[in-house]
Amino acid sequence: MNDTEISKITTIPYRTIQEWKKAPLNDWRAKIYTLFSLKSIEELQPEIERIDKILKAREENQK
Repeated sequence: MNDTEISKITTIPYRTIQEWKKAPLNDWRAKIYTLFSLKSIEELQPEIERIDKILKAREENQK
């Protein structure tokens, strides 16, 4: 997946993605960037949707 696609699907700002891409290889940012870049949209979309559902459920439980 390219940087624009990563930004769009994750809603992480494009500039942040660019910074993560330039991080040292042992930095968590580079690892997260690499994880995203190795996946296709079809692989990542269901994971993002699942995370959104989990976060929404947590928010509702806190009320």
